[in-house]
Amino acid sequence: MALTYQQIQLEDKEQIDTYLKPYHFENSELTFMDLFVWRKSWSFEWAQGDGALYIRGKGPDGSCFVYPPFARDRESLVRAMDHLIAQAKEQGKPLCMREISEPLAGELRCLYADQLIFTYNDDYSDYVYNRQDLLELKGKRYHAKRNHVNRFKSLYAYCYEPLSPENVEECAQAAARWEQLKQEAGLTQEEAQTIAYEHIALREALSHFEALQAQGGAIRIDGQIQAFCVGELLTPQVGCVHFEKADAQYHGLYAVINQEFIAHTWPEALYINREEDMGLPGLRKAKQSYYPVKMIRKYRAELR
Repeated sequence: MALTYQQIQLEDKEQIDTYLKPYHFENSELTFMDLFVWRKSWSFEWAQGDGALYIRGKGPDGSCFVYPPFARDRESLVRAMDHLIAQAKEQGKPLCMREISEPLAGELRCLYADQLIFTYNDDYSDYVYNRQDLLELKGKRYHAKRNHVNRFKSLYAYCYEPLSPENVEECAQAAARWEQLKQEAGLTQEEAQTIAYEHIALREALSHFEALQAQGGAIRIDGQIQAFCVGELLTPQVGCVHFEKADAQYHGLYAVINQEFIAHTWPEALYINREEDMGLPGLRKAKQSYYPVKMIRKYRAELR
């Protein structure tokens, strides 16, 4: 089976969604929006054939990887996996499969236990929270968070507004300003590269906000946007915050934009996915401080 890969474009959304949405993935990466906004940084391409969707990409070090094939039934999944394995063996190249959700990993283990080795790294697990916990910040464990929010509100007059075509460019300009301050403060080469990739993805999300059916919110202080969030609904019960940016000089602003965004978005959702910590100690501490109710485990697989 010959596959023709192509770059991901906006007009591909409906077709790609027909493969991804039936899975009801809670992974933050397995949506058209996430694939589209990161397509330049990770060289994402897609193909379809014989009832399956194929996604491949390339890391910063040039290493190639694929996502698991997304198929409409088990027979199509087997054909797609057989194709990827046979192709890797014929070309003498490694098969590196990433972002495998836990249910799909279980199915692939049953089908290919003798051919694939699965690994798990909790650096890449998504944090999922009870929406009401983030909204209400009740109880002793959220005491510090409530203090941050209350202190901010006592110091600053602010207003919250939803993101729209009228204010997304202002958000992009604000984010660029904050990233420049980080660059001037001094970064390692790896940190600078990570920030550059994220800025490209954020710019894509804001530039195509409506077409991607994204949701977002912003906080203004003295007439200027000083914080904003961008996300999407993953399933009828799970919302996801893909980007959260704020001017760190305002103490408590991150806690406030998090609470305000949740208060104004996805009233039907029970849970909020706030993505992974990538093994960064500061980010891990921040995400754990909101007390996730579950982690979305993601696996990688390689040929034995």
